[in-house]
Amino acid sequence: RLATLVAAAIAVLAMDVHAAEKGEVRVRRKAPGPEDPVIVVGGGLAGLSATIEALENGATKVILIDSEKSLGGNSAKASSGINACRSRTQEKMGIEDSYERFYADTLSAGDRENDENLVDVLVEESAAAIDFLERAGVDLGDINLCGGHSVPRTHWIPSPKEGKPLPVGFGIIKALREKIDAIQKANPERVEILLEAKVAGLTSWNEYITGVRVRTAAENKTKEISGKAVILATGGFSADKDSDASLLLEFAAEKAAFP
Repeated sequence: RLATLVAAAIAVLAMDVHAAEKGEVRVRRKAPGPEDPVIVVGGGLAGLSATIEALENGATKVILIDSEKSLGGNSAKASSGINACRSRTQEKMGIEDSYERFYADTLSAGDRENDENLVDVLVEESAAAIDFLERAGVDLGDINLCGGHSVPRTHWIPSPKEGKPLPVGFGIIKALREKIDAIQKANPERVEILLEAKVAGLTSWNEYITGVRVRTAAENKTKEISGKAVILATGGFSADKDSDASLLLEFAAEKAAFP
């Protein structure tokens, strides 16, 4: 599933619950029930995909949390495309490709330092990811040959006959957001979106992570949101420039000036 491919994000973490901060709203923790919500942290491609997957596969409610003023994250800025092999579009265009070829290209581009298990997921689930996006209303009917690939497999939105082409990232985010909006309009109780909300920590019941501690821009206090599962879809560490434990500053300080 696309949520597995792009998120790899189910949080299976064990941690002690922090002491209450001054002004913090306290919630008594209990065993999660089947009707409790799934909490998704991050509103980019991974988070939006995970939200749709959860709603379509039995979740009673999803609470989607993002720290920005709008959804989309860095995914909305993507301008190239999505790589996939053995897709229906490749077949229609007569492009011969294979899992083995995609796998070899990926290892080569990664200087063979890749996590081979993740490469397997990328390659074998890639066509399903394209199918998921097309079912959501994204037209990925064109393919280009991009760097690192031995055959054309970068799927993107076809250019219109007139006017400017639609950037693929913007087009994907727009379609996924519209699908979530449609679900929310039909069943308002199934989707809750919290923007300008920063997750400050995770909460647990026994050894299971079941909730988050959130601080919103509108409220000067931290509150707890409880559910039955937390999916972390917050991206990489390239924006972690300020914390004392910043991995970016530790391992790639020269990149800290980039947006």
